[in-house]
Amino acid sequence: MKSREILPTSTNTFNAAVALRKAKRFDEALEMYEALLKEFPDTPPSEKQVAEREMEQLRASIGSIEIEGAVPRAKIIVDGRERVPPVRVAAGAHTVRVSADGYLPFEQRVDVVGGQSTHVKVTLAALTAAGRLSVSEQTGKSLQVIVDNAAVGKTPWEGALAPGEHTVLLRGEGNVGTPPVRPNITLDQVVTLSLLAEELGASIRIDPQPASTMVAVDGVVVGRGPWQGRLRPGNHEISASSEGFLPWRRTVALGKDAAQVVPVTLERDPNFLAGPRPAFVAELDSALPIGAAFGGEVSDAGSAGVPLGLHAVLRGIYQLGSGFGAGLDAGYLLAFQSVTTEGASLSPKGLPANQGTAEDSLRLSGLTLGASGQWHRGTEWPVTARLGAGVFLGSMNDARSGPFTTSGGEPYVVNVEESSAATYLYVAPELRIGRYLTKALEVNAGVELLLMSALTQPKWRDRTPVVTSSTGRGDGLASFGERTTASSFMMLIAPGFGARYTF
Repeated sequence: MKSREILPTSTNTFNAAVALRKAKRFDEALEMYEALLKEFPDTPPSEKQVAEREMEQLRASIGSIEIEGAVPRAKIIVDGRERVPPVRVAAGAHTVRVSADGYLPFEQRVDVVGGQSTHVKVTLAALTAAGRLSVSEQTGKSLQVIVDNAAVGKTPWEGALAPGEHTVLLRGEGNVGTPPVRPNITLDQVVTLSLLAEELGASIRIDPQPASTMVAVDGVVVGRGPWQGRLRPGNHEISASSEGFLPWRRTVALGKDAAQVVPVTLERDPNFLAGPRPAFVAELDSALPIGAAFGGEVSDAGSAGVPLGLHAVLRGIYQLGSGFGAGLDAGYLLAFQSVTTEGASLSPKGLPANQGTAEDSLRLSGLTLGASGQWHRGTEWPVTARLGAGVFLGSMNDARSGPFTTSGGEPYVVNVEESSAATYLYVAPELRIGRYLTKALEVNAGVELLLMSALTQPKWRDRTPVVTSSTGRGDGLASFGERTTASSFMMLIAPGFGARYTF
């Protein structure tokens, strides 16, 4: 190619086409063969036959990109190279960037099939919020200004650009130019660049795979896809990155008057699709259970209030990268209910029943021990779906009081209390939504449904006989009779809050 710049001949044109094909730059090889037949009609017949055969084979490996909707004077950049329609490219993935003065740039990745046209519908939004960039050459030279790989004018130049970082360099005759720089454009501000052109004695071309790879030279991003330019002789750091691939970085030594091609092949990141790594998680949840079904013969006989309580749970969880996890749960459950029974009766031996009103204050308390399986996913607002199961080991306390009357009409007050064992198996489906405060700490809110089935159903067993008198002249000792203080099946709905920490 350098030889052609100095003096184009059929020989160096043919050799350039062969070299470009071997470098797998098929579209450029086809263009070079076409230039051979057009510029040198007296090419020897043997070379013409080879060129025509090669062109036929290359066309099967080349497709085209049709740009639709671009405004007049739009710049079309394909894989970091300014192109003019029709755009012919090798089959495979390519990055298309379209920019125009006064519009936000458009960028899209396209997959091209050999022998076919791929249509790209461009939508350029008007640049309503912009900053300005002013570029000059310190010695007053008139050089081409290249912004984001597109030629926008000659120095001195000023134009509107979208806020953010842009890649800028100057290019002149021969080897004159500047290395790329990366100014940050600020909204409604003018950023001034005064660059000094120099002889850049080394040439470099960076060919990355995949084609959408972001390439940087000496820490300055030069764009996506292949990049070709001039740099000072010496050592330069080339880096490349693309989503789903491991980052690539090399130091390249460029000699004076040398042209070097740097192939960049990124390796796939084995953890990209695997999601987060397995981790240990600690979670503390607190909820306020509301009894949808508390039950028991005591509640059924009177007027019962809504059961309310507290359920606090500490969980240790091992979570896989897929979001699924399992853990052990330990908690404390407390629930209260008040029951008023009008027409309650106490039964003394051999005498008519004493009538009155009983006020029962029921308190269910104990430990919940179990295990749970869960699915936890999300980056900003994570969602947790969990199913827990285990056993409740506790007791039911019944504090019963109220006014009664003996068979002889003497009033007295009852104030007795009993506790009985309460053992339940439970199943607890739960749904929570959270918010990350830090990378490891999450707060969340949700609702738990606690379904409990009795192994040992709590009962009032009349362990303490009631003295039916306040003066000692009543009906003697009496009893209420055995009654269950909670149902064999209970259901509690528990909305609450929690915190979660990932180690």
